[in-house]
Amino acid sequence: MPDRMHLGPLRPTMTETNRSNPVIPPYFLRTPRLRFRTWTQADLPLALSLWGDENVTKFIDARGILTTDQISGKLAIEIQNQQAYGVQYWPMFLLATGEHVGVCGLRPRDISNRVYELGVHIRPKFSSPSHIA
Repeated sequence: MPDRMHLGPLRPTMTETNRSNPVIPPYFLRTPRLRFRTWTQADLPLALSLWGDENVTKFIDARGILTTDQISGKLAIEIQNQQAYGVQYWPMFLLATGEHVGVCGLRPRDISNRVYELGVHIRPKFSSPSHIA
Protein backbone atom coordinates (compact mmCIF):
# COMPACT_ATOMS: atom_id res chain seq x y z
CA MET A 1 0.00 0.00 0.00
CA PRO A 2 1.46 3.40 -0.90
CA ASP A 3 2.43 5.70 1.96
CA ARG A 4 0.74 8.65 0.30
CA MET A 5 -2.33 9.05 -1.82
CA HIS A 6 -2.31 10.77 -5.19
CA LEU A 7 -5.66 11.71 -6.59
CA GLY A 8 -4.78 11.22 -10.24
CA PRO A 9 -2.77 13.48 -12.54
CA LEU A 10 -3.34 16.76 -10.70
CA ARG A 11 -0.09 18.22 -11.91
CA PRO A 12 -0.47 20.55 -14.89
CA THR A 13 -1.01 18.52 -18.03
CA MET A 14 -3.17 20.68 -20.32
CA THR A 15 -1.68 22.49 -23.27
CA GLU A 16 -3.31 25.79 -22.30
CA THR A 17 -0.67 28.09 -20.84
CA ASN A 18 -0.39 31.63 -19.62
CA ARG A 19 1.22 33.09 -22.74
CA SER A 20 1.87 36.46 -21.08
CA ASN A 21 4.26 34.83 -18.61
CA PRO A 22 5.88 31.51 -19.56
CA VAL A 23 7.12 31.04 -15.95
CA ILE A 24 3.54 30.49 -14.76
CA PRO A 25 2.51 26.83 -15.02
CA PRO A 26 -0.25 25.76 -17.40
CA TYR A 27 -3.82 25.51 -16.21
CA PHE A 28 -4.65 21.89 -15.42
CA LEU A 29 -8.39 22.25 -14.86
CA ARG A 30 -10.99 24.39 -16.55
CA THR A 31 -14.68 24.83 -15.76
CA PRO A 32 -17.14 26.98 -17.71
CA ARG A 33 -16.14 29.97 -15.52
CA LEU A 34 -12.81 29.16 -13.84
CA ARG A 35 -9.37 27.79 -14.52
CA PHE A 36 -6.89 26.33 -12.02
CA ARG A 37 -3.12 26.01 -11.86
CA THR A 38 -0.44 25.35 -9.26
CA TRP A 39 1.33 27.96 -7.13
CA THR A 40 4.89 29.13 -7.79
CA GLN A 41 7.18 31.38 -5.74
CA ALA A 42 6.47 34.11 -8.31
CA ASP A 43 2.86 34.14 -7.05
CA LEU A 44 3.65 35.92 -3.80
CA PRO A 45 1.72 39.06 -4.93
CA LEU A 46 -1.38 36.88 -5.52
CA ALA A 47 -0.92 35.19 -2.16
CA LEU A 48 -0.57 38.59 -0.47
CA SER A 49 -3.78 39.84 -2.09
CA LEU A 50 -5.68 36.78 -0.84
CA TRP A 51 -4.19 35.90 2.56
CA GLY A 52 -3.29 39.51 3.32
CA ASP A 53 -6.98 40.41 3.35
CA GLU A 54 -8.42 40.24 6.86
CA ASN A 55 -11.85 39.57 5.33
CA VAL A 56 -10.44 36.27 4.06
CA THR A 57 -8.14 35.27 6.92
CA LYS A 58 -10.68 35.89 9.68
CA PHE A 59 -12.43 32.72 8.47
CA ILE A 60 -9.33 30.55 8.01
CA ASP A 61 -6.65 31.60 10.51
CA ALA A 62 -6.93 32.33 14.23
CA ARG A 63 -4.20 34.97 13.88
CA GLY A 64 -6.58 37.13 11.82
CA ILE A 65 -4.17 39.44 10.05
CA LEU A 66 -1.10 37.72 8.58
CA THR A 67 2.29 39.30 8.02
CA THR A 68 4.12 39.11 4.71
CA ASP A 69 6.44 36.47 6.21
CA GLN A 70 3.48 34.37 7.38
CA ILE A 71 1.87 34.60 3.94
CA SER A 72 5.15 33.67 2.28
CA GLY A 73 5.26 30.65 4.61
CA LYS A 74 1.71 29.63 3.62
CA LEU A 75 2.70 29.86 -0.04
CA ALA A 76 5.78 27.70 0.59
CA ILE A 77 3.62 25.07 2.31
CA GLU A 78 1.22 24.98 -0.65
CA ILE A 79 4.14 24.45 -3.05
CA GLN A 80 5.60 21.74 -0.79
CA ASN A 81 2.22 19.98 -0.56
CA GLN A 82 2.00 19.86 -4.36
CA GLN A 83 5.49 18.38 -4.63
CA ALA A 84 5.06 15.86 -1.80
CA TYR A 85 1.40 14.84 -2.13
CA GLY A 86 0.18 16.08 -5.51
CA VAL A 87 -2.39 18.40 -3.90
CA GLN A 88 -2.61 21.99 -2.72
CA TYR A 89 -5.07 24.83 -2.46
CA TRP A 90 -4.80 25.67 -6.16
CA PRO A 91 -5.15 29.27 -7.30
CA MET A 92 -8.20 29.80 -9.47
CA PHE A 93 -8.85 32.49 -12.04
CA LEU A 94 -11.89 33.76 -13.92
CA LEU A 95 -11.81 32.36 -17.42
CA ALA A 96 -13.24 35.56 -18.95
CA THR A 97 -10.82 38.04 -17.38
CA GLY A 98 -7.95 36.09 -15.84
CA GLU A 99 -8.61 37.70 -12.44
CA HIS A 100 -7.44 35.80 -9.37
CA VAL A 101 -10.58 34.61 -7.54
CA GLY A 102 -8.96 32.72 -4.67
CA VAL A 103 -8.00 29.11 -4.04
CA CYS A 104 -9.72 25.77 -3.93
CA GLY A 105 -8.25 22.37 -3.34
CA LEU A 106 -6.98 19.80 -0.89
CA ARG A 107 -4.35 19.70 1.79
CA PRO A 108 -3.05 16.81 3.86
CA ARG A 109 -4.80 16.59 7.22
CA ASP A 110 -3.75 13.16 8.49
CA ILE A 111 -1.30 11.50 6.10
CA SER A 112 -1.02 8.23 8.04
CA ASN A 113 -4.77 7.69 7.57
CA ARG A 114 -4.86 9.26 4.08
CA VAL A 115 -7.21 12.06 5.18
CA TYR A 116 -7.30 15.27 3.17
CA GLU A 117 -9.09 18.54 3.88
CA LEU A 118 -11.08 20.40 1.24
CA GLY A 119 -10.69 24.15 1.37
CA VAL A 120 -11.92 27.22 -0.49
CA HIS A 121 -10.65 30.75 0.13
CA ILE A 122 -12.43 33.40 -1.95
CA ARG A 123 -11.43 37.04 -2.33
CA PRO A 124 -14.31 39.24 -1.08
CA LYS A 125 -14.73 40.83 -4.49
CA PHE A 126 -15.87 37.42 -5.78
CA SER A 127 -17.97 36.24 -2.84
CA SER A 128 -21.25 37.80 -3.96
CA PRO A 129 -24.09 35.48 -5.04
CA SER A 130 -23.69 36.61 -8.64
CA HIS A 131 -20.12 35.29 -8.71
CA ILE A 132 -20.90 32.07 -6.90
CA ALA A 133 -23.79 30.96 -9.13
